Amino acid sequence: MTLVEAEIVVRPLNPQSGGRAPGRLAATIGVHYTVDAFAFVIVALLPLLTTRLGLVPWQVATLLAAGSICSGAIQPIVAWLTDLYDTRLFATLGLFVAVISIGLIGFVDSFAMLLVVQCLSSAGIGAFHPPAVAAAGHLSGKKRTLGVSCFFLAGMLGGVCGNTLSPLWVGVFSPMVGGEPMVGRGLRSLAFLMIPGLAAVVILGWAIHSAPHSHADAHKNHAELSEHERRLRWCAVALLFLSNVLRFTVNMILLYLYISWTERYVLSRSGAGALSDSLGLEASTFFGVLVGSMQVGMGAIGLAAGFLLRARHEKVALVLMPAIGAAALVGVPFVDALPMGVAAAAIVLAMLAGVGFGSMIPVSISLAQRLLPHRTGLASSLMLGGAWMFAATGPFIAKWAEGRFGLAGAFWFTAGVLVLSGLVVIGLPGRVIREA
Repeated sequence: MTLVEAEIVVRPLNPQSGGRAPGRLAATIGVHYTVDAFAFVIVALLPLLTTRLGLVPWQVATLLAAGSICSGAIQPIVAWLTDLYDTRLFATLGLFVAVISIGLIGFVDSFAMLLVVQCLSSAGIGAFHPPAVAAAGHLSGKKRTLGVSCFFLAGMLGGVCGNTLSPLWVGVFSPMVGGEPMVGRGLRSLAFLMIPGLAAVVILGWAIHSAPHSHADAHKNHAELSEHERRLRWCAVALLFLSNVLRFTVNMILLYLYISWTERYVLSRSGAGALSDSLGLEASTFFGVLVGSMQVGMGAIGLAAGFLLRARHEKVALVLMPAIGAAALVGVPFVDALPMGVAAAAIVLAMLAGVGFGSMIPVSISLAQRLLPHRTGLASSLMLGGAWMFAATGPFIAKWAEGRFGLAGAFWFTAGVLVLSGLVVIGLPGRVIREA
């Protein structure tokens, strides 16, 4: 997927060129699993890294925002280079940079170094996503929404593993000395992740380098539409973009808020006054479970939407799903008052929150590609990187909301933003969506 594709010469899809299309589609989907597992390693370990490096709230917010900015901002650059040289090589190079960067997390000893690693890894992962999701859409043929949903689900499953297993990995490789884990050794063991990561780089190159950029008749068919029809399609994509900006912003807000929530939860359970390395690792582990639960909600309902949703139902789903997530967020502050089952309730609510802000993202991508078939790269980049870059404000909004309204009020404020993301798409022209 690229950002500007109007000027390139496109080739018709030949399933036999560069390997069979189903095989290349499966490989692209499989690599997405690995990529998103890598993408959430730093995020999952933030509670531990906060304790180990002595980070303060503004530094945590900056790290989260930097990841969002770098992941989004790199996409138009990769798009321009991709169009200039008519190649997807830069996506593969981006993944290579991300793999190396994440493998070096254990050697970071300051906020500045961690910020550099976060920026490099996020930029590399950002460079991967637009070309890969566009290739998945093309290789899926007429089942574009299903193909994109499977691609999306693979990423969610990878994110679940990255979030839940990264702290466990560090814990396993952190030997106990004097009753405390040597987490430094565990963090350095992340370098071994470079092995599967570099294998994914090779597979990605085989899978997408020969995939076409758009369908052969896309420009001709779009030019045959009336000017009014073309304007309606662009307006629809603009509304989808604004909705995704709000959804991704909610995602980033929740990452910050759940870090605060898990740290307080661990401290209240232990009765300690401050987090030690062992409590920081425990907070990272539970935080990873919560983020992974959000991704389960995103992926499971996203896949179901790919199978079940028809064009006439897409608009309703885009409005309804955020309301479900908002209802879950309203309930988060009440979890602490439960006499038992606090962790289980928090996991369920996090899963429903993921349904709210993330389950319709593959639908929005597929719909944008169908509305602008001559510029699937532009459409996909807007739905992903473009929206994700604006979401960099999320952690700072979360920090402000927590300071202004308290942690409970911040969750309720976030619920309101999520509802707004659904209300925005009420203006989508239903006839245009169905015809696209």
